[in-house]
This record gives sequence, C-alpha cells and structure tokens, in this order.
Amino acid sequence: MFMILPIIVITELTFLFYTCIPQAQRSIRESFLMAMVLACACATLLAESLSLFNAVNMLTIRVAWFIAASFLAWLTYRKRSFSSWQIPKVSLTWYEVVVLCAVVFIALLSALIAFQCPPNTADSLTYHLPRVMCWAQNGSLSYYPTPVVHQLNFPPGAEILLLHVYLLAGDDRWFNFLQWFAMIGSVIGISVLVKRLGAGTWEQLLAALVAVTVPMGVLQSNSTQTDYVLTLWVVCTVVFVWRAVYVEENMASVLWIGLSVALAFLTKGTAFIILPFLFFFFWMGRKRGFFRTTKIIGILLGLLIILNAGYWTRNMLSQQGHGIFPENDTYLLVKQFWPQGMVANIMRHSALEFMTPYDSQVKMLHDFVFTFEDKLGIAHDDKRIFSFDPINAFNGHYVFNEDVAANSLHFILGTVMIFFALFFWSKQERFYAGCVLAACILLCSVIKWQPWASRFHLPLFLLAAPLIGIGLGRVRALAWTAGLGLVIFAVFLLMTHNLRPIVGNPNIFTFKDRRMWYFAHIQDTTGYFGEVTAIVKSSGCKDVGLITNGLGYSYPLWPLISPDRSIRFHYVDVDNFSSGFGRNSVDPCLVMTEDNKEPKMLMVGDKMYMEAWENNFFQLYGKVNVQ
Repeated sequence: MFMILPIIVITELTFLFYTCIPQAQRSIRESFLMAMVLACACATLLAESLSLFNAVNMLTIRVAWFIAASFLAWLTYRKRSFSSWQIPKVSLTWYEVVVLCAVVFIALLSALIAFQCPPNTADSLTYHLPRVMCWAQNGSLSYYPTPVVHQLNFPPGAEILLLHVYLLAGDDRWFNFLQWFAMIGSVIGISVLVKRLGAGTWEQLLAALVAVTVPMGVLQSNSTQTDYVLTLWVVCTVVFVWRAVYVEENMASVLWIGLSVALAFLTKGTAFIILPFLFFFFWMGRKRGFFRTTKIIGILLGLLIILNAGYWTRNMLSQQGHGIFPENDTYLLVKQFWPQGMVANIMRHSALEFMTPYDSQVKMLHDFVFTFEDKLGIAHDDKRIFSFDPINAFNGHYVFNEDVAANSLHFILGTVMIFFALFFWSKQERFYAGCVLAACILLCSVIKWQPWASRFHLPLFLLAAPLIGIGLGRVRALAWTAGLGLVIFAVFLLMTHNLRPIVGNPNIFTFKDRRMWYFAHIQDTTGYFGEVTAIVKSSGCKDVGLITNGLGYSYPLWPLISPDRSIRFHYVDVDNFSSGFGRNSVDPCLVMTEDNKEPKMLMVGDKMYMEAWENNFFQLYGKVNVQ
C-alpha cells in the first residue's frame, strides 16, 4: 500500500517528458506547471465520471492511473527522441547558490513535517477529510446526510485530489503533500513570472525565497488546508496569461488559462481574485477581433463549466433553493458597497497582517483601527461588511497558527514594491503591479472581514513576490538583510508550529504512533478516542451511525477504528437539508454520539437504540430488537 503512490510520480514524469518537453518559447518550469494543471484536471474528471456509476474505489482509481501511466509512457517512447533533448546548463554565482539552498532547505523541512505528522488542522478534521472518507466508502461524490454542511457544498477541488491520494496510497500518510506540492508549484510559477517580467536569475531566486517564506504559506505547506492549492491555480492562471500576452497567444494558451481558472474556482470561492488578470488578458488583446474573442470566451467558459459541472449540479439538486453557489458562503460576502465601507473593510483586512502575540501591541492595533472607523462613520458591528463580534475583532489570536498567521514583513515589502512598480518601473511591471493591486482591493472589498481572513490573502502575497524579488534584486544589501530575516522567521515557524512542532516537548517525533497528533487541537480527548476505538473494534459491527454537532472532529474515527476500511461510518439523526440523502440505505448496528450527551434511549429512523457504554466524550448505543 505504501508504495502505490509512486504511480502518480511516474505518470507526472512521463507526461513531462511527452507533452511538456520544452518547445519553442516554453521553459521547463512552464512545462512542469502545465503537467500539474492537466494531471489534476484529468483526475477531477475521472472522479466525477466514476461517481456517476458509484465506482470511485481503490480498484478503479489504481487501474485508471496505471493505464494513464502506461499509455503516456508508450506515447513518450513513440513520439519523442530523448537523445535530442538535454537539460539546459545553468551557471549560478555563489550568492545565487546560497539563496537557492535556502529555498530548498525550507521546502525539505516542510516536507519532513508533512511526512511525519498526520493531518490535524481543525477544518480538516471537521469537513475537509470526513468528506473524503465518505466519498471513498460511498463510491461517489454525491451528497450524503451530514450535520456539517461544509462537507457538501463547499468547493471540492482540493478534496477530490486528496481522494485520489487516499485511494492510491491506502491511508493519509501523503495527505499533507498536496499542499506541499502546491507550494512547490507556486514557487516555480513565481520564478517564471519574474522571468517573464524581464528579470534575471538573481531576481527569480529572490522572488522564490520571498514566496516560500510567506508565514501563512510556511504553516500551511504541510497541512490539509486548501489555500495553497488555490494559490497554485491562481499562479498558473497568471503565468499562462502573461505567456499569452507577451509570448504567444494561441488556442493552446487559452486552454491552459481555462483549465487553471476552472481548477481555481473548483477549489475555493475566493478564486475571483484572478479576474483583474483575465481583464488584462482581454484588454491587451482587444484588437484580436470579435469572432476570435468570442471563441476565446467560449473556450474559457466551456472549461469552467466542464470541470465544475458536477459540483454545481449537486448544489442545484440539494434542495437548498440557492442555485449553484452554497448558501453558507453568502455570509462571507459584503452585503453593500459604498466608499467608506470598502475603505474600512480594507483597513481591517490589512490590520490582520500586523497581529502579534503581545497584548499591548494588539490593543494599539485595535484602538487604531476602531478610531479610523469612527472617523469614517462606520459602526464597528456593521454586519454589511464585518463578520463576527467586534469585541473579539483583535483578541485571542495566536499568530503562529495556519488559520490566523500574520505576514507583516511581506505586507510592507509588497506594498512598497507595488508603489515603486506603478510609478517608476517598466511598462510591463506597471501592468503587473496594477493587476496585483486590483486583486488585493477586490478581495478586501468583497470578502467580509473576519478574524481568520488572512488565510484568504495567501495568493495575493505569492502574486506580490515577483515584485518584491525584483525590487530586492536591485538593492543587494537590502536583499541580504531582508532575505536573512525571512529565512530565520520561516525556519522558526516550522520548528515551533503549534500543531506540528519539530522542537519542544512534545514534538512530532515524541510518540511512536504518529496518529496521536490528530489530537493537537483537542489533546484532552486522546484517551477518549482510544477507549471508543477499542470498544467498536471488538464489537464486530461494520456499520456505525455517528451523531455529532456541526463542529465535531470526526475524521480520526476512520483511521483509528477502521484503517482497513472494513467499518463504515454514517451520519445519522441529521436535521438539515441533507437528511434525505441515502436515508433508506443505512441500518447501523451501533450508534456513536460525539461530544453530545444524549438520553439513555434514542430513535434513529424507525429503530430504537439503548446506551451500552459511555465516557466523558462518547456514548455508544446498541440496537434494540423489538419483537
């Protein structure tokens, strides 16, 4: 099982050597991004297609990947001459080697954490990974009963890729590597953008260093959050837009843009930040003619619909009555636009990047922002533009956490470089800086402020990295000073990550069983999970009903109780719109309640269950046979 995953690597390498061998005007790095885009788009379509027949399982996925790898290897053998292709020689100065080594070191350190520590982000335990487990046991991406509606109607792009990883590898050992590879792809894409902006190797490496040290990205790169996956598709979109505008515009270029855009929207709703770059693409080609423009729009919309059709259809058929977009996402969107409100929202978003662990500094930031809002005449609890109680606006932040990490130095450097690019740099750099600034304003104007909104800023910081790299490259003393500070802080974050620390006691190497780190968020429940695991395993029950509230950390039940997938878990007693999905197909022999004190007897459907066991976190109920 452990060695199944290299099939993915073989497929990727084969595809690289076949379709993505650098051709005219194409670099190896661009070819790598194209391979990632096409492989992930095909994986998405494969899962959606198999889902129509309830055939998403280990056998079909592994056979499909094996056939793909074999077919692409055969095409490579038939269509390409390896003797005619050589890796280009690159000559680096000693200081460029130092920067490259720093980038590689940070990436490898993050990979070590990703491999050693299991997924333990709160959102992952609540809905990212439970949806993967339910899809795998149901053989389909179709909706199912669940009290956590995020499992159903949030964009599923990243989780569909995790589903492939799970069915290929057989466990969650490689789950964290999806975000890690997204980081690698994003950093490569940033270096390509710097090259397209006309800068040299030194600036490209500096931009890569800036990109790989963004604190939010450092902390997320070894997790199962989805922000870095979105970032990858956003970066790919911009790379292919710049290639189409300044190198070669053809239908192939439009294809790569369309696939990247479709994957971005399938991954996260905040993908709309790519709109300024798409506008730039159409504006720069405004003389291409009506029919060609119509054709390009048709291709982009067609690819967007093809990759998102399954997700949109499931939302439309879910009986929520809100069309293709999830109702629960609407609380994130600003309800009304007016100048003062937009400025206030942008200010709060910006303030999140200056959070610190020190209460005195947080209070100063809080007072400054609220005073600014008073001068604008904005109420601190204006629900049109703000989410959550203003009393907690800037309190309780642990800034070294992947949900709320601040990116102060990158924010300052990015702001300064955007300003210089807009007024003093070349025309192409001005265009790029303008698109990045427009994307920042768009996100901070459309998304309501919330305490963890800094997660949504990650793609923006990666897009600003080329400008920072170019700017630092022009002042070498500043480059060394800023680079050293960024590297030290990035390594510090990786070493002391509050969910996956390398140093301290405990750390990710402390326990013989790595699965103990599932409970980094809920350490006081480790023993309770161990007890219920032993009871359910010994019961012989193969279908377990699960009653949990909307915030239950249910994912660890699958790898702890049923690592061989012989026991199936089903959410029961669900009281939302999803309760009607599959209600006649489940007949659990045990019902488990999680963090939920139920009475001694309960009814699930038309079956009665009596409490048989409990601890301070779980209750187990056995079915009562009524004659």
